[in-house]
Amino acid sequence: MKLSGNLYFVFLLSVLIPGLVLSYLSFRTTKAERILLEKALETKNLEFTQALDRILNKILEDQTARLQEQLRKLSFSPSPENRFYLTTELLKNPLVQSMVILHQGQRATPPLLNSIPIGKGKLAPEWWLQKLHEAQNLFLGEHFFQCIRLIQELEVNDEDYSGELGSPMAEGLQLLKIKCLLRMQMLDAAIAEANKLITRVVEGSSFHSYKESDFYLEETVRLLTSMESLSPTARDYFWDLHQRAPIFLKNAQYVTQFWPYGIDDLNRFAAQDATRDLSVQYFEGQAFLNIGYPWVDRDTHIIIKLNQSPFIEAVMDELIQARNGPWKEVDFSIMDENDEIMLSSDTLGSRPVALEKDLKLGFPAWKIMIYKKEDTEISALSRRRVVLLYVLLGLCASALS
Repeated sequence: MKLSGNLYFVFLLSVLIPGLVLSYLSFRTTKAERILLEKALETKNLEFTQALDRILNKILEDQTARLQEQLRKLSFSPSPENRFYLTTELLKNPLVQSMVILHQGQRATPPLLNSIPIGKGKLAPEWWLQKLHEAQNLFLGEHFFQCIRLIQELEVNDEDYSGELGSPMAEGLQLLKIKCLLRMQMLDAAIAEANKLITRVVEGSSFHSYKESDFYLEETVRLLTSMESLSPTARDYFWDLHQRAPIFLKNAQYVTQFWPYGIDDLNRFAAQDATRDLSVQYFEGQAFLNIGYPWVDRDTHIIIKLNQSPFIEAVMDELIQARNGPWKEVDFSIMDENDEIMLSSDTLGSRPVALEKDLKLGFPAWKIMIYKKEDTEISALSRRRVVLLYVLLGLCASALS
């Protein structure tokens, strides 16, 4: 019995008590490791928001500087051709979503559409319609000189009958004149008429839709560039017009459909101080740039609606797609000023928020919410780190023995 009692005592000293001590130390280590892990996650969350701030700030600074450089290089005049070129050039900047040019309190670009419903406009006189059909027949009969003379006679009457007839008459006649001049090999005269027609399309309000505008621009370019004798300079000019026209008309279509602002609203916004440094201003909850003097003349304002897409793409490229790197343990969502989610990591469910922060930028007006990890996730991570610690200790001990 005494030997058996000694064995129990030896077992207690050599196995049970060390086991209990190791269990206690393991529990304390796991608990301490959990606290350290939670602190590390808090630090990582803060670093994530700082990285996001840096990315967005860089994009805003770079694209604003690019916009300033574009404005410096572009000479401004209130002519329709200049407004066309200026609009299409600025729309190449990723920061510019859409834009309007105001001149002397009126919307100059994009051009307004014909507000007279088809069939409700002024009825063309019978003699005028007869002359129009006569001009068309003269062209079909290849009597081009007589056709041009008749068109010039009709152009004297500058009434707009497009509401009744459903098409812009003046532009149609001018296109017919260009066709006659080209068939007569009078290329310089055709180019001059083409430039007049392009000016009318860019500035005019004869059209009921921008598809009509697009047709006249494209048809003019097609007619001129089909001439083999067209000089390289002129061909480059019309090809450049061909490339810019879709940009110009897409902006016009967007402004018409999605800008809910009348001319009084736009003038009210333009009356605010236009900033020299192109700082962001908000108007009815939307972010704009109000560009005035000295970038343009005192009678002109360029109002630009800003685009969030380059910011979203940058965050996708530099943070979300890199989440196998330093941010793989950060669960977040980025929301706009209306609390709509712009970007987020995996499904977040109803997790509690660990960090909520409004980003420092004036645009985009985003806020970020970083979510706490589930207790089971934190426990698993801490246990994993403890196991790794013991494995390292074991390897060290093996190396020393």
